[in-house]
Amino acid sequence: MPGALTLKTFCTQAGEISPAKNARFLVAAMAPEALCNVLKFIAEKGKTNDGAAQSAVWAMTNGYSLGSIDDPALTAFVANQLGKAIPGYKIRHKTVEYVPGRVADLGKAMVVEGNFRYYLEKDEKVRMVLLDGSGKFIKDISKEEIMIAGEHRSSLRLEVWNLTPGKYIVRMQTKDGRVIKDMEVEF
Repeated sequence: MPGALTLKTFCTQAGEISPAKNARFLVAAMAPEALCNVLKFIAEKGKTNDGAAQSAVWAMTNGYSLGSIDDPALTAFVANQLGKAIPGYKIRHKTVEYVPGRVADLGKAMVVEGNFRYYLEKDEKVRMVLLDGSGKFIKDISKEEIMIAGEHRSSLRLEVWNLTPGKYIVRMQTKDGRVIKDMEVEF
């Protein structure tokens, strides 16, 4: 007896051509356990229609940044499955319209937003800078300013649309270059 079934799927190869409408496919093999755990979490929490679910799958299958998952609970679950720390930032991507039969991807990273916490033992003249993954200076994020001793919390909004995707370091440092705190970001 013929029947119809709706099946929710996720792309597992970002940057590849997506299936065209009404494309046929075959089920070949069971996904790795960690990915199955993430998919089960997505289904149990009712997140199958959430864009964060696709980002979570790509974090598992393509090594995409956990900062691209715009759901704190899902980010924490995926981080646990991968044995990684939960990032202190979110990545906002250029909006890309999904078109069947075209490349499926998140879109270019545009902005990294997060919170930056650090502690000063004494009053210091400091500035925040961006470095590439090897520690080479890219640009100033903030101007030099005198900060009083104690704990500081500040928001971070870094436009990255003009940077090559990869690993970077956001660094708070003193005027003479002494490192106060580093935060790794990846987009």
